[in-house]
Amino acid sequence: TRSSNMDPVPNRMNREMIQNAIEKNSIKSDLMSKEDNICLPEADVIKLEYQNIQRIDSLQEYTSLVRLDLNNNLIKKIQGLDSLINLTWLNLSFNRIEKIQGLTSLQKLKVLNLSNNQITVIENMDTLDNLTHFFIGCNLLNQLENVLYLKRFKKLVHIYMKGNLFSNEDDYQFFIVAFFPNLTVLDNKLILQELKEKASSKYQDDIEKRNQEESQKQLAEEVLQKQEAELNLHKEAFVEYLDGPHLFKSMFDEDMFSSDVRSVPGIEDLLQSYPLFRFSNTQIDHKFEQRERELKSFSSSQDEVETHYKNQAIQVLEDFNRQIKKLEQLTLQNSVSEELSRGYDEINKLSERLMTLEFKLISKLEVLLFVLVHLIVLTCESFITFHMLSLILKSPPALPFFVCVQLFTDKIKVMHALNTNHKLHLLTLNDREQKLLTSVSSWKIAFFKDVSSYIYYE
Repeated sequence: TRSSNMDPVPNRMNREMIQNAIEKNSIKSDLMSKEDNICLPEADVIKLEYQNIQRIDSLQEYTSLVRLDLNNNLIKKIQGLDSLINLTWLNLSFNRIEKIQGLTSLQKLKVLNLSNNQITVIENMDTLDNLTHFFIGCNLLNQLENVLYLKRFKKLVHIYMKGNLFSNEDDYQFFIVAFFPNLTVLDNKLILQELKEKASSKYQDDIEKRNQEESQKQLAEEVLQKQEAELNLHKEAFVEYLDGPHLFKSMFDEDMFSSDVRSVPGIEDLLQSYPLFRFSNTQIDHKFEQRERELKSFSSSQDEVETHYKNQAIQVLEDFNRQIKKLEQLTLQNSVSEELSRGYDEINKLSERLMTLEFKLISKLEVLLFVLVHLIVLTCESFITFHMLSLILKSPPALPFFVCVQLFTDKIKVMHALNTNHKLHLLTLNDREQKLLTSVSSWKIAFFKDVSSYIYYE
């Protein structure tokens, strides 16, 4: 890392400095006078080396920028680059950067040079999917394993890491070449096939082990995504977290005075063996499919009604056009006033017929919507009622005799605990029911509003 006995005076990166750099680097600068206006947002290259810049700033307008050179400055933090969405080249070498950050929006970046800084960890580069060249030599990297972070970049062909703490290790080159089979250049040297074969042979077992770990990790992520998709499906049906013992387990976990009941000999084992009530995925999927069928039936009926009245409206317009043509073909013996009077009559008839059709259409759609909402509410209420009854009617296993005796002896304490918890359970179930019905009601209102708006604009 560059050092000096006397620190240079920091410069502020501002609009004037950037404009001067654009003028200097422009191919047509010799054809321009100082009075010429340069459209700043259209600049595609900015070079600001050796300017003693301490902070990256004033780049918000340069969304078309493709290349940015800020090497050999005093920059300590990567920031102010969020608007440079088209940047493909970024040179921040020979600065004082300690951490990789602020690169999230640079998704088109291909070349990143962070050499000769004070970076200790390769991190925070997840969005740089197009990265092909990465230079991070002469930093403070000391963990060779950290280099494996770069495996996510499938287009990476050139890495420069010479000058880090681990680059003097004997296996440094073999390690990187083995785990990056698509790499063609390492530390500015072409990777020969012989080196690739030796590296692959040396780390074959490690590579297989890591590939297996990555496969397991990917499988776990897929399972998690499947669970999230299933949860979203249940949320659409307003029955989230009802496909398992979550609701009832949470009630028992929050029971008041549970220690009073659990203190009775034999009760703890009984509670462990007592099967918690469980909603099956099949039941929830069945209700969701039922609601989907109702929605499809409504949509189909809506299309039929709209098509029917649309055809009638077309017929009315055709009749009107025929009448107008007849009026146009009247003989000259009819006066103008008679023709105008007949025309006004036909227009009035057309208006009345169209308004009648519109009223019938809206009435039909309102009936269909009312039936749909009624079916959905009934479905939700029956769903809740069915499962609440199932819970109530679920009989517990027979109690051992000595437990019955102890329960009878501590009757007051046990009954007080059970009665209090029972009331809390009912409140929890009632709250969940109200939440479900409220969600259905909100959905109904929003759906009716959308349909009404659609009818109005149609």
